[in-house]
Amino acid sequence: MKKIIQRYLKVVSFSLLLSPLVGLCFPTEARSTNPLTLVAAVDLAVRDNPGLAQIQARSKSMAAAPSQAGTLPDPVLSLNALNMPTDTFNLSQEPMTQMQFGVTQTIPFPGKLALREEASAFAAKAAEEDVDEALLMLVQNVKSSWWQMHYLDRAIEIVKRNQRLLRQFVEIASTKYKTGEGLQQDVLLAQVELS
Repeated sequence: MKKIIQRYLKVVSFSLLLSPLVGLCFPTEARSTNPLTLVAAVDLAVRDNPGLAQIQARSKSMAAAPSQAGTLPDPVLSLNALNMPTDTFNLSQEPMTQMQFGVTQTIPFPGKLALREEASAFAAKAAEEDVDEALLMLVQNVKSSWWQMHYLDRAIEIVKRNQRLLRQFVEIASTKYKTGEGLQQDVLLAQVELS
């Protein structure tokens, strides 16, 4: 887990160095409204993800379990009253009245407690690895989604720029046609390209 966190911190620090450059990739409309950078998106997802918090809490609880799994079960204290008259609660009224006190302790077969403790330690280690895996998957999903969003943002900007250029082509072709220097098919071709 420590290796994962150290690797994540290296990526975050490297990304912080690149964050001014990432901000330049967004169109000017988006830059003016404080864009969500990749580092900020990852930090937000890691900090506020309830699924990751649940896995971390389960890992912490399982880390405390190995020491408990290797202990003896709790002793049982018992008190029994047999054939006691319920109308007087007098112990000497009936000769068959019996009072029993007892303490019982379950002692497992030798070696079972150590095996339980070892199995619990392995389960705690597996839960810790689950936290690492969930963190990596979350970061990967956030980064993938962020780059897809960035791609779509850039694609929309390029389409808008192309539409502006095609509108200019339509204006140029229609102006040439009006002045008699162009053909009507050029105007129609430019309008088809725009649509």
